[in-house]
Amino acid sequence: MKVTINKSELKGRVRIPPSKSHTIRGLMCAALAEGESQIVHPLLSDDTEAAADVLGKVGVDIQREDDLWRISGGHLHQPDADLYCGDSAATLRFMTAICSIIPGKSRLTAGSSLSQRPIGPLIRALKKLGVDCSSESGLPPVTVAGGRLKGRETEIPGNISSQYISALLMISPFAAKGVEIRLTKLLESKPYVMMTLICLKKFGIEVVKALDRFVVDRQVYRPARYEIEGDWSSASYFLALGATSGELEIENLNSASWQGDRMILNLLREMGVKIKFLSYDWDGIIPALLSKKADMLAADMTATLKRAMKISFVDPYMYMGSVVFVKQDSPIKTVEDVKKAGIKIAVLLGSTGENDAKKAFPEAKLKTYKGGGPLLINALLAGHTEAGVNDGSAVRGGLASFPPNSVRILEGQLSESPLSFAVRYDSPDLKDWLNLFFLHISLDGRLKENLDYWVNSMDWKKDH
Repeated sequence: MKVTINKSELKGRVRIPPSKSHTIRGLMCAALAEGESQIVHPLLSDDTEAAADVLGKVGVDIQREDDLWRISGGHLHQPDADLYCGDSAATLRFMTAICSIIPGKSRLTAGSSLSQRPIGPLIRALKKLGVDCSSESGLPPVTVAGGRLKGRETEIPGNISSQYISALLMISPFAAKGVEIRLTKLLESKPYVMMTLICLKKFGIEVVKALDRFVVDRQVYRPARYEIEGDWSSASYFLALGATSGELEIENLNSASWQGDRMILNLLREMGVKIKFLSYDWDGIIPALLSKKADMLAADMTATLKRAMKISFVDPYMYMGSVVFVKQDSPIKTVEDVKKAGIKIAVLLGSTGENDAKKAFPEAKLKTYKGGGPLLINALLAGHTEAGVNDGSAVRGGLASFPPNSVRILEGQLSESPLSFAVRYDSPDLKDWLNLFFLHISLDGRLKENLDYWVNSMDWKKDH
């Protein structure tokens, strides 16, 4: 047979199927949370069906409605028969760990292909946590006598299956004494472990991550609504088609995903996608967003109720409060000194600092300025005011442009407020992307690293 394929022009919309990895992780976490959780957009596949079937045999109720599964978890019991996991490696490995917290004996079996794949490293790691489990020659089937998860320390190589690490992370919150998982070799499949950490956080579990270990205290899973993102491996074909043969709209993708195949997005960006940064005065940034001159606000903006009536804030990336600053040689030593009647205070028009100054210093004379924080420092050093009030991070950043030891920040804060990025209410997908992005950099340590560098110190000045 001879087949001829000619170049075509494509146009249309494609909805990418959900991620198998996210679906199975969501099912497992929902099973461990007492109460009803919802898995939105689950993938229907042999592997996810195997996971659902096995969970049903240990007491998890799964009600299916169109594009949503309702999971009633938290009451696991010993199965009446073997737990057949098919050829789903994630199901076998996650459930081997989960059976360690189910009182009684469980036996997990696998399909012909999976029966030839090792599970010995996970069994050895579980035994170090006090679990009674075994298999012949380190291969399925696996027998687990549950109810003996003592915790403390275990270890596993980071360069073998990430599913072993994910399995240990899932059960660690149930350990009587917490768990420390030490990696004897560097972690290689980081994206899949990050998927697990994100899923755990969604269900209320906090994990402390270091270079070579994970630390999990005893905690309780909470029910959650978990939306399954699209599968980047499936999407890569359509993205390449759209880039070379026409215009396609690809739905159900998260551009901040930890799926490894998301790297194709970076390749496509290198082919011509551009991001433009715009600068506005403080009182002009919200109008710029609402008028669609900008798509998001990336500023030290306090998420207030008044602002939230107009714009949609993402989850806070840090908390900061207004501070009072004075000239280095000022007789003003404390915030109490600023409360004297008649003192002139510089504030930014329409800022949280202006509102805080009005509340804290009702007898003071406020001088409002339009623009950025350095204007307030200029006014202070020029003698136009005796003090200034502004967001702490803005003040510390602004001081980098002035002579050292020219300005002094008084001890204490006038308030503590969440700082957030913001989008329009008609951009829910962008908001979701930003929330997941901040969650990612929080989990892998980049958020703290950047805050320590740019906000909590002046180290950046030496490098710029």
